[in-house]
Amino acid sequence: MSFVGTSLPEDAISYVSIGTLRMCNINPSTPASTTGLTCSILNMIAGSHDVYVQTTQGAIANSGSIDKLEVEIEVDSVTPPAFHTSGGQTVIITGKFFPQTLTEANSFSDFSVKFTGDKSCIVTLVTSSKIICTSPQGMTDNSQVTVAFNGKSKMYASTFGVTESDDSVVSVDKSSICPVLKQDIVITVSATSSSNPDEYTAILMNEDTTIHMRVNSVDQSSKQLTARFPGSPKNAIYYVYIEQGGVRFKSSVTINAKSTIESIEIITGDGSKSEISTTGGDIVKIDGTGFSTVLSDNIVMIGSYYSDVLTATETELTVRAGKASVSGSSEVMVFLKLSIESKCNFGGGV
Repeated sequence: MSFVGTSLPEDAISYVSIGTLRMCNINPSTPASTTGLTCSILNMIAGSHDVYVQTTQGAIANSGSIDKLEVEIEVDSVTPPAFHTSGGQTVIITGKFFPQTLTEANSFSDFSVKFTGDKSCIVTLVTSSKIICTSPQGMTDNSQVTVAFNGKSKMYASTFGVTESDDSVVSVDKSSICPVLKQDIVITVSATSSSNPDEYTAILMNEDTTIHMRVNSVDQSSKQLTARFPGSPKNAIYYVYIEQGGVRFKSSVTINAKSTIESIEIITGDGSKSEISTTGGDIVKIDGTGFSTVLSDNIVMIGSYYSDVLTATETELTVRAGKASVSGSSEVMVFLKLSIESKCNFGGGV
């Protein structure tokens, strides 16, 4: 960038400010003079910027003919060229004058990447020349994508097709699963054209999260695929999908990855008790969702005291209450222990 002026304090000039976000540095090999200067900026960002020459004494006033520096967003490419209506695909957008990081992008209240129909692409990475996001559900044919931030927006000129398989997900063997426990899920589909599990990928997806699962076996006679659930980062309901050869099966099947306590009942004796004893030993039934069927995976506390887990299903626990040092109301909590998927042993080395 070059600037022309009069009576510039050449020895006091420090740099050129581009709004509040960027700095244009003066090259020492071409120092400023009393009539002008040249500077270089490495990571320009789109926006409408005030530009000032800064000195050791502050900014030099601009003449009335100098307007804001307008830098537009440039989008050069978007891949892939077609999307699934179910979403969840990785979208790569390349261009110029993007924010340098995802943190900087999120500092703009108007930052968004959206497809036609106000459908947000969930952004996971931002650099000055690349944005990576996850495609939304419900996209329609001939959709376009728009990148916006810092008062600027750019719609990519090309439109995108939408593909969908004739095959579909029919059902899943569990309506709910414990979100923190690794476990197998059996998914029934309308067709299994291959017996090779490596040709399939199972996917759990909602608007916020996409979980890819390895398919470990295929039973072509029952049209069932067994996938390994790796755990969910939070309580959530997911749509269940299968992909084969880059094509995603249609699905309206959901699975509930939530752990909740719905009711508590003291069942000691004839079940008429309304309070547990401070000496312990009362039997308590806990109804809910997302429990583990392995006793030791469920840790139950009533107040500050542990209870022994006697039986466990995915929706019900029975426990023997422990002793309590004081009487009063107590909170019931169920903790789920993370399962170990694999264990590595290392021997000695040099």
